[in-house]
Amino acid sequence: MRGKPKITSPFKANTWMRSGKASGLALNGPAAPVGPGGRPGRGLSSSNSSVQPDGKYHYHGIPEGLVTKLSSSSKGMTLIGWAADGFPIYARYGYTTAADASSAVKVMASSYRIKTTPDAHRPSTTTYAMGTFTQDYEYVAGLGDLDECNGRTGVTPEFPKGIYHYMATDTYPYLQRCIKGQL
Repeated sequence: MRGKPKITSPFKANTWMRSGKASGLALNGPAAPVGPGGRPGRGLSSSNSSVQPDGKYHYHGIPEGLVTKLSSSSKGMTLIGWAADGFPIYARYGYTTAADASSAVKVMASSYRIKTTPDAHRPSTTTYAMGTFTQDYEYVAGLGDLDECNGRTGVTPEFPKGIYHYMATDTYPYLQRCIKGQL
């Protein structure tokens, strides 16, 4: 089922948005930021969600409120959603040894970094610091724990025999920007 990464297709629901496309479905509906008078606000909520002009909510990062509600410990693998290809999405923590549930749990590191040189047609770095735009990052295989889609194969509490799964991380790309499975 795994193969060349595919760009995800939009679908209706509470989703993580990446470049205008939905890449996963959360296990809950994110809390919308609240502005003056109790109306939906602008910016990100404490759970890294925001409201679009059409009223749909979506995540930009780890849904902290959901993680707090679902996790049984402060440092455990927490299933937070399902990607468009059907693989699970976990928040932040994974086993140090992917195939060993008895190994220590650690914060998963993405394999992306900020480029050392900006792209030729990028706006000036004096106006927009490196790291402002998606194009400022590059994937480096083996740099972190995760592949180019912010995932890996390994055991999880729900899949003790192992499964490919995505990770929501504290650093870029935060949520997967591609999928490995079939749509």
